[in-house]
Order: sequence, then structure tokens, then C-alpha cells
Amino acid sequence: MKIDHIDLAFLHLAVSKNGKFNEQDIAGSELAYLGVGRTLDRLAALKEKNLIKLDGAYFSITDFARELFWGKDTPIQTRLLRLLQIKSFEESEIIRDRKSTRLNSSHITIS
Repeated sequence: MKIDHIDLAFLHLAVSKNGKFNEQDIAGSELAYLGVGRTLDRLAALKEKNLIKLDGAYFSITDFARELFWGKDTPIQTRLLRLLQIKSFEESEIIRDRKSTRLNSSHITIS
């Protein structure tokens, strides 16, 4: 399954909004620059990959997606390698905080 940094940003938006987001959340995020067409294309692709699901007026992150990047049963090394396959980071960004690793300015947190 191919996931890029934009897909990851959508998933992180869901995680940061208690597991779900709507169009207003997208408009108020760093993803607003995508525009309507590209946003709809991305949402459809994420839904096809079983990473998000439609839940009324909200999009929710699936258990599969949550486990893929934020699952507590997956070793942190594996989660870091998955993230690094999607987006590269400087070494200083990876080791910045030893208690919970914060990656990049997009505030992706792996605990």
C-alpha cells in the first residue's frame, strides 16, 4: 500500500481531532491548500485503502490505520521506519524528545 505525506497528514488530522474530522477541520488545517477536487480525491483514496471511513458528517480513522502508525503493540522502531518510508526527517527531528518522539513541524507524535 502506497501512502504519502499528504495521506499521513489526513490521518494525523483525524488522530488529533479524537479520531474524526469534517470539512471544517480540513479547511482550518494545513491541508486547506489542496482545494476541493484534490481533497475529495485523497479522501476517496484513503477510504479505498481502509484508512478512513465515513461516519455521518465526519471521516473517522479506521482501527487499521491507527494501528499502522500509532499502535501501542507495534514496536516504536517499526512505527518510525513506516513514517520514514513516507517522509524523510533530519536526525535531530527524530531524537529531539526522547520521551515521546515528535517528528517535523506537522507534530506527528509516536508514543
